[in-house]
Amino acid sequence: MKTHRSVSSRMLPLFGLFLGLTSGLSLTRAQDDAPVVLSPFEVTTEKDVGYYASNSISATKTDIPLQNLPMNVQVLTRTFLDDVNATDIESVMAYSASASPATNEPGRFAMRGFVNPNPMRNGVDTLSESNYVATLTLDRIEVVKGPAAILYGISEPGGLINMITKKPQFTQQGSVGMQVGDYDTWRADIDVTGPLNDAVAYRVVAGVTDIGYEQDYAHAKNLTIAPSVLFNLTPETSLLLAAEYQELDSVPQGSTTNKLDDAGDRIGFISGFYYDVPKTFNHQGPDAYKNSETTYLNADLQHQFNREWAVRAVLSRSTTDLDQDTRLGNGNEIRQRGQLGYVRVHALNRVVEREELVFQGELTGRIENDAMVHRLLFGYEMTQFDQDQIARRQNNVVPPMNLNDPASWDFSIPIAPEDRNARPSDFQSEQDTWSLYAMHQGELLDAKLHTLLGMRYDVVEANTTNRLANPVTSTSVPTTRNWTPQIGAVYALTPTIGLYGSYSESFSPNTSVNPDGSTFDPATGEGFDFGLKFNAPSGRFNATLSVFDITKVGIVRQDVERRANDPDNGLWFAASGEEASKGTELDLILTPMDNYQVSLSYAYIDAYVVSNADDPAQEGNQVGEAPMHSFALWHKYTFSDGPLTGFFLGMGLNARSDSSVGSEAANQTFRYPSYTAVDLVLGYKSSGEKPWEITARLNNATDEFYFSRNKFYANGRNLQVTAKFRF
Repeated sequence: MKTHRSVSSRMLPLFGLFLGLTSGLSLTRAQDDAPVVLSPFEVTTEKDVGYYASNSISATKTDIPLQNLPMNVQVLTRTFLDDVNATDIESVMAYSASASPATNEPGRFAMRGFVNPNPMRNGVDTLSESNYVATLTLDRIEVVKGPAAILYGISEPGGLINMITKKPQFTQQGSVGMQVGDYDTWRADIDVTGPLNDAVAYRVVAGVTDIGYEQDYAHAKNLTIAPSVLFNLTPETSLLLAAEYQELDSVPQGSTTNKLDDAGDRIGFISGFYYDVPKTFNHQGPDAYKNSETTYLNADLQHQFNREWAVRAVLSRSTTDLDQDTRLGNGNEIRQRGQLGYVRVHALNRVVEREELVFQGELTGRIENDAMVHRLLFGYEMTQFDQDQIARRQNNVVPPMNLNDPASWDFSIPIAPEDRNARPSDFQSEQDTWSLYAMHQGELLDAKLHTLLGMRYDVVEANTTNRLANPVTSTSVPTTRNWTPQIGAVYALTPTIGLYGSYSESFSPNTSVNPDGSTFDPATGEGFDFGLKFNAPSGRFNATLSVFDITKVGIVRQDVERRANDPDNGLWFAASGEEASKGTELDLILTPMDNYQVSLSYAYIDAYVVSNADDPAQEGNQVGEAPMHSFALWHKYTFSDGPLTGFFLGMGLNARSDSSVGSEAANQTFRYPSYTAVDLVLGYKSSGEKPWEITARLNNATDEFYFSRNKFYANGRNLQVTAKFRF
């Protein structure tokens, strides 16, 4: 493995220069008794009322009322996360109908049918290579729907998920939580925050979680430690230093095997349906593992010049180390001695190191005249990303297993990674990006019309060193330069109803290189959104109804025919793809009374392949893992008087229509079935200064048999009991 380049040497001077400038500016006013001004770069969650959030930070990078945004932004508050008893991001995003679990990596979702690589973390890519994303350190989750490249650069056109982490508070408080449940699931966590003095506050969040699964052997144990310190250097200047360490040790779930008929066509899924193979069957076995360590380091410096202008600099460093050894080859059953009912077993070891360093510098201001209010944002971002990967593979590591004969089921991985006979990858890749962006938000016609106009310019350079080549080769992809605009407006038809429309674009570089050295332009997306926003002044009713139309062109896929005709078996690609997604969304938060809250989300998404020159049979097919209809409902009622005072009841319902396994023609013949899953909650919360709470949650109460993501079954009916003590 290589030693990562010292990426920080190019960015630390930028942050240091900013620190010196803002310190000098702030010291000139340190003698003033000016009150602390709320930062425009941070969303003030104190305004949240239960599930209702009035403001968002993700859509514009400044704290803006949701009602004034010309787009659909769904906010999942901390109260909501607690009420649905969310341990990981999977259990939260189930209540955002526009997001569908995608690929075999938990934590990845398709937004409006387009797969997003990873959730963002405070506006920065998470680099996730693990199969678990904890919610322990999160304050809220914001789901931005539609292209968002104007502020986040490289992205998919369906939208993004931005996780906002907890910050230190100047009020002493804390909580301790414990959870036990079926499948040997358990959790213990602590969250403590408070002042060290009048100008310094701290926060420490830590927890251990071991999630069990219905499948044999599978579990995911996560350790999280997240300390942070906030320095109010002056009333106008603050510095937040935060760190987070996550360690994951897991035995992964195994995906189900495709059942074939005599003609070799896929007709269904084996586990639970054929050969008496139980749903709990996990071909991975006890020797498979997927372990990772991830570290986030963040410095966030902000300076408020006055109530109109503020500046911010963020330096973020993320590293992740992954070591996995898993069993493959079970995708389709095979024929042995003329009989179906067998599966191959291969072994793949991957060792991956990733490092990303991000610097963001932003200036925001407000200019007001008689006719209009102007809110301005100017930003510069520099990102340096390194990845180093070695893979070692052994095909047929054990003899094919006969699904009809449990005595033949060998779950071992008998050959050590270093002794395997194939090395499918051994490379190091680097990608450097720098970006400039600007955004203008206007307010006019007595605050009835809110406009948004922005532009971003990105320059991307990438290089890959292939250590499998002899001699070792280093290939640089031609520099990508891309402009992405965004424009939108919201008009207040009444004080509570707004009409909005927007147009935005996205892009993602294509780093594939053909054997002849030819490369590809970036894939680009564009989206139109129109809709209505409803926002009752009392905060008891908030809803967004949107209609969207998105296309993505320049999708690079393998050129199967050219590879098959290449005598050297070269890996060829072609930019032959276009996909589209059209649909309607409704997100609603309702509080008809103080002790009753409702969250409802519905999405109709028609995502399909427009063109694929390499495989025209795909054209018109539904995009994989994108159900056409998705519905999510959660509601909670708390008894506020009488003998049941303090008790609460909750119910969650998730319904999805059937969906394609993939966009290939063969995958359209058998599909993921539709399902409706129900979760039930019963609990009690005491009153007083130090309340305690105990909750029992029955997950999948109807024991629905369905897929939670790509060929992975959801757990059956299971019970979790959680206790939380606040102080």
